[in-house]
Amino acid sequence: AGNESYKCPTGAKVDLISNMNYPSIAISKLNAANGSTTISRTVTNINPDQAPTYKVAIDAPPGLNVKVSPQTL
Repeated sequence: AGNESYKCPTGAKVDLISNMNYPSIAISKLNAANGSTTISRTVTNINPDQAPTYKVAIDAPPGLNVKVSPQTL
């Protein structure tokens, strides 16, 4: 059973899930007909006393090509 207290935003667009600033990325309705899509993310360092390194990890389904640039921040 899902969380009944959660309600989807009213008037949400179909690509809402693609534009959430979250460490994982989901793309709605991607198929061969639309070919490709671009997703952007912003990384914010919340600890000014450290300079962390962020590295991309990709777990793409078979047949899906993923390009990430840059691969390390």
